[in-house]
Parts: sequence; C-alpha cells; structure tokens
Amino acid sequence: MSLENQTFMEKYHNLPFLEKKILQILSISYAKLTQTQLLACLIALNIKTEDGKSFDSGTRNAMLKLLRSPLDALLSTDILHGKTRSILFINRDYIEVLTRHLVAEKTFTTLIDTLQHTLNLTEEGLAQEQPLSMAKLMAGMRILFYQEKTAQAAELYEKFKHQHVLDREPLLMVWEHICCRPFDPEWFGHLPPDVHTRFLKAPYLRIVECWDQNDAYADYLESLVIQGSEKCESELEAAVLEKWMLTGQQDCLDVWLKNHGKKSEHLENSLCLQGWIAFCKGKPEKSISLYENALDLLNKKIKGKKKIFFNRFMGLFYILALIKEGSDESFSRAGACLVAGIDFEKICGLLGGLLGYLQGNSRGADRILRHYVWVSSWGHPSHPAIDCFTLFAYYWVDKTEAKNRLEEIKQLHKFATERQYT
Repeated sequence: MSLENQTFMEKYHNLPFLEKKILQILSISYAKLTQTQLLACLIALNIKTEDGKSFDSGTRNAMLKLLRSPLDALLSTDILHGKTRSILFINRDYIEVLTRHLVAEKTFTTLIDTLQHTLNLTEEGLAQEQPLSMAKLMAGMRILFYQEKTAQAAELYEKFKHQHVLDREPLLMVWEHICCRPFDPEWFGHLPPDVHTRFLKAPYLRIVECWDQNDAYADYLESLVIQGSEKCESELEAAVLEKWMLTGQQDCLDVWLKNHGKKSEHLENSLCLQGWIAFCKGKPEKSISLYENALDLLNKKIKGKKKIFFNRFMGLFYILALIKEGSDESFSRAGACLVAGIDFEKICGLLGGLLGYLQGNSRGADRILRHYVWVSSWGHPSHPAIDCFTLFAYYWVDKTEAKNRLEEIKQLHKFATERQYT
C-alpha cells in the first residue's frame, strides 16, 4: 500500500463512529449521494448518533442538522470530493482501498444486505433508472465483484451497456477503476484471462522493449507465469519468458520448464524457448527443429490453409537460426517468415536487409546502414532492442562500420548491464 493510502487508512481509523459509517455507506453507493439518500441509508442500517439519537426521530430539517457537523468534518479533509454537503462521494483515489478493507473485516456483506435495496443497486433497481449513470452501474458491478462474482458483474454490464447509460465506459476501463486504483493483485486475479492479456500485454511489452524495470503489474504477471496459471494466456506467457531470457533469469526459466514446459497448454512456448536457447548455444539446426515443432502446433490450432508464423519476439531467433544455417532453402523460409509479418516491423526490416545482402543484393546492406543508432548524452538508447539488432546487422554487413559504432556499442552495453539485460 502506498504512503498516501496508508495515511488515508490512518485517518479513517481515527474518525468518530458516525463519520466512519458515512464513509462506509458512500463506499458502497459509489455514485453521488444527496443528504436525503444518506439519511435513508442511516435509517435502514439503524445507525444512531453518539448520544443515541435515531435519524428517523424528527423532522427532515432536524435530522439534516444532525449530519451537519460530521459532514463538515469530512469535507474539511481530502477524503470526500468537493466542499459541499449537497452532493457526497468519496475521492476516487481512496474508495477502493476502503471497500477492500470493509471486505477484509467482513463489514461489506452486512452493509450490502441492506444498502443494495435502499440504494436500488440490484438488477431490478438499476433497470428502473432512466437514464442510468455509469457510476450507478459500476456500483452494482462492484457489489457483485467484491462478492467474488466477477462473471455476474460482467453480465450486468453487458445487460445495461446498450441502454441509455450516461458517460458509458468500456468494460476494461471499469475493471481498471475497480482493481487498479491502486493495483491489487489479489482482486485483479479474479478477472478472466482475456482481461489479463488486454490489460497487461502492451505495458509489459513496453518494459521489455525499452529495458525498463518491473512495476507492480509486471511482478504480478511474472508470478502467474511461474505458477503456470490459467489466467495467463499463451501470448502473455511468451512475453514473460522472453524477458527472463533477455535478463538472464535462468533460475526462473529452469523452474518453468521443469514444472510446466511439457504440458500441452504451454508446449508451443516451451519449444520456442528451447529453440532460442539452442540458437544462443550455437546449435542452429537444433534450434530450427524445435521452432518448427512449435510452428506445427500453432498451425494445427488455426483453421484454414494459410500457414502462420510466430507473432512474438522469440520468433525473431527462428529467422536468425535460418539465416545462420545459410542454405538457399533456409533463406527462403526466413524470407517467408518476414513476409508473414511478425510484430516487430523495424527489426524485421533489418533482418530483411541482412537476408537480401547475404543473397547477393547490395541494396540489403543499404537498408541496414540507413538505420541510425541514437544514444542520449546520458547514455540512454532510444530503442535498445532495435539498436541491438541494428549493431548486430552492422557487424555482419560491414565490420568497419561496426567498429565506427564502438562508442554506441559501449553505451548500449552499459545501459543493458545497469538494467540487468544480458
């Protein structure tokens, strides 16, 4: 938990009884509440003031006066959004922290048993809202989600998304609001595999491409892979294996290969990984054999006659193994892979230039030498993964040009060492 959220929880625990209860109600409601709605919730929960006064024991104005002091105290902090008693809702930076706390201390269930009906947050209640606000729909979804009914929460969204929902947000963004502000790996783990892939893949690939350090999301993802979790789809698993390879985390690779590498749901990644390892050990023929076994598995999963190739970083080393073999047939197969469009356009362009050069086409060398390696004055390369392949291709095509790039090579090596990319 961040220092900011720790500070919030300390403030919460030090609050008087009534102020705590108000925040608990607002954490369930999620959407903005009026004072009248708040009164209804306090009455439904049979909550009283410190001196024993009930909120249904007098006129509305008299009851609102009882709320004035605790609301003003809360509004003087950053816990509530805004500075007016007329519209009440919790700062979105804190609401999930509080709700998770209520779940942990088993207060959440008691609250929703009453408030779900008082605030019309059941499916039937939401259907009566015309128009329905996105915040109210999210409130209904959060109640289901925090009861570990993720599928039902998604179904609720699907049911109402085509109705008149104000400020409608995509489902992925809803999950982001609930699970990632702040990120909580335990609750995020309740989301289905396809959400994991859509949410985690692009940021993780950016970490690998730029040789950045892990964040909380990356640590969580890597823990899924080491467990062989079904939450982690094949392409997401491949990205983690690639990073472990690039950062020399052999222990992680060994554990994964031993525990999961022979299982059918992981086999294509296992074969690709072993093919990459074989290439690095100077065994291109073994590498090609392993990669092509993986390709056979991939093609069996795809209906239709069109052959597919690896759409991942590991697949680049299949192309390099084919180029290294150096026969007309292997060159042809390498060219077919490049035409198929692996998702690394600039690196594939470099390898295409290298392949052309090795086949006697001087324009291939021109394509490579047009690539420029830029390193900032403080030693940070702009695109380190691409730069590595560029300098590699330079060396293969023109050793003199490669020697002229010695300073860039040193800086790239230093940067890689600092970031633990081997």
